[in-house]
Amino acid sequence: MNKHAFTFLTLFTLVLLLSAYYITLPNETYPKDNLIVSSNGNDAEYLDVLNKQRADQQNSNNNTIASGDSFVDKQNAISENSKLDELSDKEKQITDSLTESKLEGCFVEIINNVVRVVGKKDDKSNENVRKIMKIVYENVEKEKLVEVLFE
Repeated sequence: MNKHAFTFLTLFTLVLLLSAYYITLPNETYPKDNLIVSSNGNDAEYLDVLNKQRADQQNSNNNTIASGDSFVDKQNAISENSKLDELSDKEKQITDSLTESKLEGCFVEIINNVVRVVGKKDDKSNENVRKIMKIVYENVEKEKLVEVLFE
């Protein structure tokens, strides 16, 4: 075999292998700084962690708004604060809907495109999962992924 054919086959094989590797990579990765500590039976602690993270982010945005940063940075901070408020309102709305449906003690958190609902271990059943999913999808966009956990 001549040099050109050997080089072509080698490069073609390399491109083919790299393509197969790229296709098998996961589509989405979630940044680690957005992860919330999971509940280990201490519900008050879990809620405190979630509220503290949101409050820290809003305080950071408020500092940006109050500082001498550029107008664009201030606009971004204001926009982010309004999104955080919308998320908190949406979480409260879903929690209230779950409580009205006799699924009390559920925690709801929305991170990126994932709505995570953590319910009581005693309520674990297929029927309750269906109820929770139905209620959540009535309150959020269909593009969001819904996770239901019982702890």
